[in-house]
Amino acid sequence: GARPPYQANGPLFYVVATALFFAGSDYGLGLYNGGVLYDKYPEIIASLNVFAFLLCGILYVKGLVAPSTPDSGRASNFFFDFYYGTELHPNVLGFDVKQFTNCRFGMMWWALANVSFALKAIEMSKGGLPLAAMIS
Repeated sequence: GARPPYQANGPLFYVVATALFFAGSDYGLGLYNGGVLYDKYPEIIASLNVFAFLLCGILYVKGLVAPSTPDSGRASNFFFDFYYGTELHPNVLGFDVKQFTNCRFGMMWWALANVSFALKAIEMSKGGLPLAAMIS
């Protein structure tokens, strides 16, 4: 099938994003509390679910009407097509949706959430290093 070229800059992106998050937190420049992702977790998850549902709908219609590559198609089940997708590598206006959602956003959220949750654990233990922060 079609295989889009990806730039192998994930480790650099990871290091820079994590460093910038930490530097902006109250352990750096003090622009925000380091545990902000922990504090806003319910709101973030609710927002991401709404966004994901809307994105699935948009990509479902886009995949049926204007697929990006020949690697597209439908299964016999609407729900499978809606959530799994009708394209392997959806592209919207030259923007690689799969790389952004899986690699850029998903993996960065995972890393930054770990840092934020660890900083919140340190804050909740009054500056000590709790076991939860060490495991994160």
